[in-house]
Amino acid sequence: MLLKTLHEFGHAYFCRRFGGEVHVLGVMLMIFTPIPYMDATSSWGFRSRWQRILVGAAGMIVELFVAALATFVWANTGQGTLHSLAYNMMLAASVSTLVFNLNPLLRFDGYYMLSDLLEIPNLHQRALQQLKHVVERYGFGVEQSESPARTRGEAGWLAAFGVASGIYRVFVFGAILLFVADRYLLLGVLMAAFCVVSWILVPMGKLLSYLASSPRLARHRPRAVLATLGVFGFVLLLLNWVPMPSHFRAPGVLQADQSALIVRARHDGVWVAPQIEDSAGRWLARGTELGVVVNASSFEFLAPVSQTDGEALFGRRLLGAEVRLFGQSGTEIPIDRWKVIPAERERLPSAALGWAGGGDVPVAPTDPQGQRALEPFFEVRADVKTGAPPALLHGRSGKIRFDLAPEPLLPRWIRRVRQLLQQRYQA
Repeated sequence: MLLKTLHEFGHAYFCRRFGGEVHVLGVMLMIFTPIPYMDATSSWGFRSRWQRILVGAAGMIVELFVAALATFVWANTGQGTLHSLAYNMMLAASVSTLVFNLNPLLRFDGYYMLSDLLEIPNLHQRALQQLKHVVERYGFGVEQSESPARTRGEAGWLAAFGVASGIYRVFVFGAILLFVADRYLLLGVLMAAFCVVSWILVPMGKLLSYLASSPRLARHRPRAVLATLGVFGFVLLLLNWVPMPSHFRAPGVLQADQSALIVRARHDGVWVAPQIEDSAGRWLARGTELGVVVNASSFEFLAPVSQTDGEALFGRRLLGAEVRLFGQSGTEIPIDRWKVIPAERERLPSAALGWAGGGDVPVAPTDPQGQRALEPFFEVRADVKTGAPPALLHGRSGKIRFDLAPEPLLPRWIRRVRQLLQQRYQA
């Protein structure tokens, strides 16, 4: 609330600085969160384009300045309330303002700045008109259809913006639905039903009405109907019946084979014992670990596979696997063979794989070692071929990729959605 208040005052200051007037400041609710707003429409009358753009960017400039100050506070304080508050302000004032306010695909500051830079007013509405023109002119053969663009370059901008903004809005609203449903399931279901009606049923009704009764299609109606059915049929065929390359990835870490080691190692290697000085002069029971003998000719890649990918791991045919290590991801390491531990596990092979160590796997916040996964997983152990680059070092992490038999996209998407609903809502 404080950051967004400063954001709006930044708009107001620059608007007044260049001679504009600000008559309205207020608060609105967005996803049940109070968000300040202000009316800067007077800036649209500025003769200088850069003054108008600076008014649009003023809120982000103020937030990034606050984020810079919070960064210094965070870097120079220890654990505590002030440290956490500075971190949250730093993140909210930098990442969120760039993702939402600067992004021109949503109708926030970045949208109006891009519209001014391109000198295309009403960018969103004209982009939709351009897409409609492309469909009518080149799909349905309506020769009298006119483009809202003044030049060929502007037509390209409008078409690209219309497609990109439509796709991005679906992802944003999908994320908002999940956010709301995680806290208020019933409200999330109602919002999802409203989106289905407004995004699918209503547009489909308008499309059918347009194809059946639009006077613009008087002499082109059969072609329009056939073209529409052809596009829907092609998309359905592509998504549901055409096999596409399929694979999944899991994080992992290289480990040397330490089985059956005694004080006298059975192979050459490097003995690693960081805490051996603490054992000087002490009696050690048989079986006490003295260190690690790293065998450079025998490495295993241990990878925790999430339950979401467990279906592919156990229920589908794996065609092959490869390992790529962080830092040298361009070099593929072939896999001789692998085995899957069928039982669920909770402790990661290395802390480097969990969030606490910079990895991808969520870990329990109560585990000081950072190795207890937040959710059970399946462990895959793969024998790595040695003797070729990159360098194989004990503890080095990377990703293992499993190639699956080709599968159409639509069944894959449906399965992912069902897994998401089962995981979040046990539906």
